[in-house]
Amino acid sequence: MKKTLLFMCFALISAMSVAQTISTYPYLEDFEAEAVCPTGCGAVCNTLIDWNNPTTDDLDWLVDPNGTSSSGTGPTANNGADHTLWPVAGGNYVYVETSCSGTGYSNKLALLESPWFNFTAYPQMNLSFWYHAFGTTQGVLNVEARIGTVGPLATWTNVAGPIQDNLDAWQEWSGCLPGGVDSVQFRFAYVSGTSFGGDIALDDISVAPVPPVEVGVTAIVGASGCGLSATNPVTITVCNFGDTLAPGTVIPVAFSLDGAAAVTENFTLPTGLASVCNGGGCLDYTFTATVDLSAPGTYNLQAWTDDPTDPIAANDSSSIVSNNIPFGGAIPYFENFEAGQGGWSIDNGTNGTFAFGTPAKIDIQGAASGDSCFVNGGLTGTYVANEVSSVTSPCIDISSANGSEVVTAKVWWSSENSWDGANLFASVDGGASWSQAGNFGDPNNWYNDNSINGAPQGSQEGWTGDGGTGSNGWVCATHSLDSAMMVDNSSIMFRVGFGSDGSVQREGFAFDDFAVGYPITYSMVPDSILACDTMAMVDFGAGYDWYSYSNNANGYNGTISGQTAMLSSTNNNDVIIYASDSLGMCASDSLYLDVKDFVVPNLTDVTVCAGDSAVFDAGGDWTGGAVYDWSTSDTLQTSWLFAPGQINLTKTDTITGCMVTDSAMLYNLAVTLNDVTVCDGDSAVLDATSTSPDAMYMWNTGDSVSMISVNTAGTYGVTVTDTVIGCAVSDSMDLIVNALPVVDLGLDMTFCDTLTYTLDAGAASSYLWSDASTNQTLVVSTTGTYSVIVTDANGCEGTDDVTITFQDCSGLDELGNNISINLYPNPSSGSITVAIDAVASVADAKMAIVNVFGQTVRTIDVSEASTLIDLNDLVNGTYFIQVEMSGAVMVKRFVLNR
Repeated sequence: MKKTLLFMCFALISAMSVAQTISTYPYLEDFEAEAVCPTGCGAVCNTLIDWNNPTTDDLDWLVDPNGTSSSGTGPTANNGADHTLWPVAGGNYVYVETSCSGTGYSNKLALLESPWFNFTAYPQMNLSFWYHAFGTTQGVLNVEARIGTVGPLATWTNVAGPIQDNLDAWQEWSGCLPGGVDSVQFRFAYVSGTSFGGDIALDDISVAPVPPVEVGVTAIVGASGCGLSATNPVTITVCNFGDTLAPGTVIPVAFSLDGAAAVTENFTLPTGLASVCNGGGCLDYTFTATVDLSAPGTYNLQAWTDDPTDPIAANDSSSIVSNNIPFGGAIPYFENFEAGQGGWSIDNGTNGTFAFGTPAKIDIQGAASGDSCFVNGGLTGTYVANEVSSVTSPCIDISSANGSEVVTAKVWWSSENSWDGANLFASVDGGASWSQAGNFGDPNNWYNDNSINGAPQGSQEGWTGDGGTGSNGWVCATHSLDSAMMVDNSSIMFRVGFGSDGSVQREGFAFDDFAVGYPITYSMVPDSILACDTMAMVDFGAGYDWYSYSNNANGYNGTISGQTAMLSSTNNNDVIIYASDSLGMCASDSLYLDVKDFVVPNLTDVTVCAGDSAVFDAGGDWTGGAVYDWSTSDTLQTSWLFAPGQINLTKTDTITGCMVTDSAMLYNLAVTLNDVTVCDGDSAVLDATSTSPDAMYMWNTGDSVSMISVNTAGTYGVTVTDTVIGCAVSDSMDLIVNALPVVDLGLDMTFCDTLTYTLDAGAASSYLWSDASTNQTLVVSTTGTYSVIVTDANGCEGTDDVTITFQDCSGLDELGNNISINLYPNPSSGSITVAIDAVASVADAKMAIVNVFGQTVRTIDVSEASTLIDLNDLVNGTYFIQVEMSGAVMVKRFVLNR
């Protein structure tokens, strides 16, 4: 804050009998009760309540709650643009709009007249006001007063000014007037400058008697920064706005953190403070109590004076938002943003569009490395009009700096040239103040313009342009940091800012791989490389993490995914190669592409009719020094090949030193189809594709493509015709379709006793069961569904599955559907009876005796519910009675023991 004190002495004039408008104090005009006026060129504001816009001038003072319409001038709208004596956002102020030539500038007069005041009852009066004078073409502001005469004949006397600043901040003017007079009026007279950058604003105009005691806190210092402690001191600035204060005067002061209970102490003035009419004065006081700001984040800190005799409370207190900014690392510092934003924060305060992620725009595509970076205009769009935005780093520990540090980043800019752009600022006091890093014209891809209308971070220097003036890709920008700044401080922060004007938007500004460290050298490429055909393969050297190149005359920059790249140059042969190491440090080297007029051969494959030959051409000779070495032993520009095969060429230019090899094939127009055998259900692809690009195809199926798919047994033929070379060839083949093998695992079965059962897949070449076994048989003992794939000698496959159920029938074994079976005697000594108990007829029942190998040893006719079976032809052992009835199967075990 800048405060100007002015003492003015006025001749005392006898009190007049005219009644005065204002005689009660303190008086404050903050324009909050005024109606908002129209804005723009030549706008008129004639609705003011107590104050007056005379009609004898050129411009009116306009009531407004937002920022002025021109960028780079006037107050900025950010939670309200006005000045306020209270810690609240928003409100009105008055300003002069100077945007339009002829109506706003040059030398246009704007007058604002106050009401009349009566100072008779007071020996001394104080006038103060806040003004905002920001812009490159600021005009002159004067404050004038007339005393003792009410009416147009009174004489105006200058009491303040001329004021002519260019500072983007509200500033206070304060001065004293003698009392005892009954007629005083003020007016503010502003004369505009030479262009639109001359908007000026006023707010909080106050008139009050000078009190005996009037003090206040105007600033709180030392409460923001990097890595704050648990015992952070609180220092305030106490200023005198009243009469003289003697040394030893005790002023009660207090502070509160985040609304907690106030901490109150007594400040005993070590020296006196002059009266406000004699310049006033300020002293700093540091509280003995401290505040805990050790946790990263923001805090609200308020401090005030607490003298009960102070008549004006409005200027007693001051508040700040304290910010403990965490450390994001130490030098060498490198952040590639692949693990997140790394403590960097976006401030899209006014129409901001900065975003974090992977750009996917028309031009700006992807991050410089990995997937993530910062870019304004969003990840897919463009920035907007009148944008004021930034991205701020965390604190970086530079306590070990030696003064040779550089800052480097990968950047990509595409913005309206000289109207919109970006730049980099640095702070070594925790963000309390910022200074520009680097200047226009610095080398290594640094700022390319010093007249950016959008004025990023209040400066017109930065990166701007698109097309030929843009970066046209990711480039590495490097700047040597001020050595004194680095060695004299413990921390540093960086802020990338962007600003735009009111029209024409592009894709914006992106940055990635931000590093602060020590410079590296890079000389991995030769000074010159031969490019025989405007192109050359360049090895950028091993040991680096990122490479790019720039050919500024061609307006192109390229990022390389590997160590080598094919470079071209048609208009300018000077190429800059960039490389960065694992710590993000960038360096560059220059390369000259020595482009030669060498005709590179382009041999192509040729197809001819059987018995024909072809000629191959190696291309012309521009220098007269070409030597041709063909595999046919020819040494001329052309060579003939008379039989199918490959021809090879080495072409050397003895004048330029260029040499290249090439080869091509000679084919006969031919087609070959071979017989194919497939399994039933499969298809075969028949391919007659020719080496001739002019071939046409006709199959006996009616198809006219080079390949067809068939699945029906038969003979298939094709004719391949080439009308360009004038011949045709044909061939045919037989498609044999083999039947699939049949496999039958039988019906689903249920066993009543705990046992095993053998499944048999029959004869085949190979087997694959559902349990991955590969035998012909599978022994099962648990309930489940079992499947098998069998393959025959033709390679065809068949499959089947069966469900086997094992259960405890506990006595009579139920077959389902009210059917049960019983065996007796069991064990048997020569015969066994099978009894079927069923509601339905047993006439459809089938019965068999199965051995333990799953082999059926006898089938038995069933005609009655009870069947006696003679077993004398069987050897002793374990057997199974298998009964199939009504769609179900039951197996019952018995033992034969004679």
